[in-house]
Amino acid sequence: MRNLTKIMLIVFLSIASLSSYAKDTTIKFDKENYILSYSKKIQLGGYLNEYIRSDENLDNYTKMLAVSHYPNVNNPVEFAKRFAKFIKEVNPAAKYTILKNNKTGDITLDFLTWGKFNGTNVIEFNIFKYKKSKAKKGLLVLQYVFKNYNKNSKEYFKEIKKQRFKWLKLIENKKIPPLIEKEISSDK
Repeated sequence: MRNLTKIMLIVFLSIASLSSYAKDTTIKFDKENYILSYSKKIQLGGYLNEYIRSDENLDNYTKMLAVSHYPNVNNPVEFAKRFAKFIKEVNPAAKYTILKNNKTGDITLDFLTWGKFNGTNVIEFNIFKYKKSKAKKGLLVLQYVFKNYNKNSKEYFKEIKKQRFKWLKLIENKKIPPLIEKEISSDK
């Protein structure tokens, strides 16, 4: 009888653990679910988690969310400015906006850039939210990407114009999900 109780307890804890993991590997944004497809340690010492919709893959996604941690970076304004400077170096015609939430101190950077990716023309709209971490040292970053592979770019730009402020507000109000600190690679 005791062995049966132990087995049932182990099964229960395993199921609870799996459901918690599944919850942590899915993010809901703008009424869509994004599934963790990639997680890797990054150069600056933290981790990067990339989430895509279930019908896309990392080679050709059109929408993505990413969460990253930079443990050795403490100034969200300076980090956003440095990244904006990098964007302009890569694409001098790119436009960006940096906003500060005076209530939270969070910084939002949004920009549109374009170029070639694997021989294909790509246009990419990004929103980054930089937040000082309370639980960890450094910065947490939430990123939203809306990408176009040179398909009907007129419609793509209309969609950005229509959705930009809504997406900015959603990112600004979105709690940054917990970081998954383990290597994950999806071959979808």
